Amino acid sequence: MGILKKGLVFLLACCYANSFAQDIDITFPSERAVFQRNNSNATIVYIAGNFRKRMDRIEAKLTPIQGGQAIDWTSIVNQPFFGSYRGSLVVQGGWYELKVRGLLDGIVVAENTVSKFGVGEVFLISGQSNAQGYYGRGQKGAYDDRVNVVSNFFSEGYNQPIFPSFGHLDAGSSIAPTGKGAWYWGELGDLLTSRLNVPVLFMNAAWEGFQVSEFIKSSQGGKGTNPYSYNQAPAGYPFGSITDALHYYTNLTGLRAILWHQGESDNYLNTGFQSYYNDLNQVIAETNAKTGKNISWMVARVSKDKDRFYQPVIDAQNSVIGNNSNVFPGPNTDDILDRVDGVHFSTTGFTKVASQWNNYMSSEFFAYSNPTYGNPPVQLESYCGNEDASKPMSLRAPFGYSSYKWNNGSQEREVQVGPGYHQTEAKDIYGNIYYSAPIHFDNSLYPTKPNIQALGETQFCQGQSVELKTNSDYWNYWNTGQDAKSIYASQEGNYYLTHVNIYLCGAESDRIQIKNYPTPVPQIIASGPLDICSDEELILRSNLDNGIEWSTGSTESELKVNSSGTFTLKAKNDFGCLGQSNPVNVTIKPAAQRPVIENLGSDVLCDKDSTILRVGNEQNMKWSSGSSLRELVVKNTGEYFALNTNEFGCTSKSNAINVLVNPIPDKPTILSEGSLEVCNDESVILKASPAYGYNWSTGHTTDQIELTNTKEIYLRTSNEFGCMSEPSDIKEIVVLDKPQNPTILQTGTFTLSSLFTSDTVGIIYQWSVNDTQIESTKAYIKAKKTGDYTLKGLKSYQLKNGSQKVCVSDDSDIFQYYLDGSKNGFSYYPNPAPDKKITVETLEDVDRATVTVFDLAGKPRFSEYIDVFNEPKTFSFPNLPQGKYILKVKNNRTNFTGKIMVE
Repeated sequence: MGILKKGLVFLLACCYANSFAQDIDITFPSERAVFQRNNSNATIVYIAGNFRKRMDRIEAKLTPIQGGQAIDWTSIVNQPFFGSYRGSLVVQGGWYELKVRGLLDGIVVAENTVSKFGVGEVFLISGQSNAQGYYGRGQKGAYDDRVNVVSNFFSEGYNQPIFPSFGHLDAGSSIAPTGKGAWYWGELGDLLTSRLNVPVLFMNAAWEGFQVSEFIKSSQGGKGTNPYSYNQAPAGYPFGSITDALHYYTNLTGLRAILWHQGESDNYLNTGFQSYYNDLNQVIAETNAKTGKNISWMVARVSKDKDRFYQPVIDAQNSVIGNNSNVFPGPNTDDILDRVDGVHFSTTGFTKVASQWNNYMSSEFFAYSNPTYGNPPVQLESYCGNEDASKPMSLRAPFGYSSYKWNNGSQEREVQVGPGYHQTEAKDIYGNIYYSAPIHFDNSLYPTKPNIQALGETQFCQGQSVELKTNSDYWNYWNTGQDAKSIYASQEGNYYLTHVNIYLCGAESDRIQIKNYPTPVPQIIASGPLDICSDEELILRSNLDNGIEWSTGSTESELKVNSSGTFTLKAKNDFGCLGQSNPVNVTIKPAAQRPVIENLGSDVLCDKDSTILRVGNEQNMKWSSGSSLRELVVKNTGEYFALNTNEFGCTSKSNAINVLVNPIPDKPTILSEGSLEVCNDESVILKASPAYGYNWSTGHTTDQIELTNTKEIYLRTSNEFGCMSEPSDIKEIVVLDKPQNPTILQTGTFTLSSLFTSDTVGIIYQWSVNDTQIESTKAYIKAKKTGDYTLKGLKSYQLKNGSQKVCVSDDSDIFQYYLDGSKNGFSYYPNPAPDKKITVETLEDVDRATVTVFDLAGKPRFSEYIDVFNEPKTFSFPNLPQGKYILKVKNNRTNFTGKIMVE
């Protein structure tokens, strides 16, 4: 009995674990896949698969089996949909167990495992039979579990490779696409994994017996011919096996280098140095041209065929190595003589060849070679919603590729599918193949039709509702827009939901019809605020006319409220549905006392005048203007009143007083005709801007006045309301004095002088004789002819505007002057000279003259030099004794002489 019980428990556990794993799978990476690392010992590993259970996060975990660095549970996809997922991790070189799990709300709901995969070194083998190998020649499989091969394909040109599977390199393993058995590659794999501590993946594209030129011919589409058997390969081969591996495998896994072991057939055919050199160079160039990549090569030195070594091939191989920076030297296997037939290695030879390959794969090779890296699986777009219910899912590959090929044979970018396995190959312009991760849909792809149930009556009055519930626990989308397992339906109509599965494929439920009878919705409409004073009125009105009843018992549509309280309204319709309004709370408070106001001045004012309003019967009073003072100064037109407010917030309004404030005229302008600065025989005319009335500071009341005195003048105007303007700008009138009362005096024989009764500072003298102006402007002149002489005075003023004004005196009285010709233009006086002084005049302005007084004996007793006789000159002779003397005035043109008496 105990054994049976234990067995049952074990069986249940196994079934649960299997179901747990089936809910999520890992389709990429495949078991034992190895991805090429970079020269820093890491690469990006893409993780993809399918899930069949609801989850909101997918995590991955890497556990090192040998070498490598652990990665704990790490989120790779959040909110996965459509039943497939893809994420990535940066992984260090090593051999790993990969676990993937799905979580929902933090709880693990599915988990699966890839027990072995790795990041390490990937090599593609090519050449002829000593690279391709044979089955059953005593070769050893790899001992280390980390030595792997592409294991699910073998074809010498008749079929295209399929999505790769990977296996351990055993003695009899096929190495896709053309490798036969482990040959010496299993032993090399053990050496590399032991030394590098990373896994190794081999692919083999070698062909038995073909010389290098056949690789070139087939790279152009020709059929390669075996020189020993004369058998022909299919068109494009043997070179096509290299491109098959590069396009279908290394584009996915990445690649460290192509390992080339070939030359025996070219020994057999006596291929020359230059031919071999050119052909091998072209083989290398063709691999780059047909992939769009720069692929590293390691070339072995190979020529031995039976007992013959062939140096031209060895030299050509060395030249190719030396002349290409991305081609590295491989082993010289001609030195290894352990062979069963003079060509193919024996079991001891396998060990030696493997050791030589390992030696040449030095640290420098791994540092300087140029690895290419695997590309991520093609990311397919998925969406559900095709019209064909048997194929509800659409899978779409991305743009940018030259062609597409699905596993169902379709070559379109998009396919419609149902349950089953689905994968596409997308090809770029070089022929490189980009696989999508395999997608597996089971019958869960088809959505399950949900059921809905009403948990109550489906016919009810408005305002009520019924709960609608579905049997589906999640991803329920009701036609109301709600996302829930159950909803409450309150509106009339058809209700249904769409349930979607993890692939977002949806199925609709049957419909449930909800019948909703209208429920009256009574509303109380107040005529005003609900908090009123006792002198105010409040009426409550119903929005409905029939079937109503107030909380007071009234059935009228209006209710006049006289007291405080809570009021409600009910209404019932013909369906028997009863509705009730929201309650309305009414509060009635005592009214305030009414204030009384009076105007202490006039109701009509001019602008800038004011009046005072005074209030009586105050109770927490405020004026309509906002002031709370008892007296209010009013300067503006308006209606003024006061409000009393009591302790309950009730207000009472006073009588209103209307105040009218009339405008005042605009500030007047005074205009003048001409300058405001005039001579004292002139006047100024001032004009006012147009107005209703005029008030000059002089007392005038007309619009124009004439002024002759210096003073400051301003003006105020009035309008039809009797309002006075502000004063105009002041006009200053300045009266300038002219010279007064000019008089001509004869102050010498030939000299006329001026005399004015006013100030003569700055005066210009204007002389005339017989109405002809004399050029002199001095205060005196020499009268050079007989005639009527007159005089004017001119005084110039600088005005405020910078200009000049001249005021002119009246003409003097005529002065009649007689020129005594007997004087001959020379006069001296008084004579005799009682005080020993004598004045000398000349009619002309005698210049540079010498005045000399001689005694009667002819002796000079006085002498003085005069620059010019432009006016009378007086001379004093204090030292001359009394007596008679001779006076002489002389220059180089004139000589005047006269007798004088000094007393």
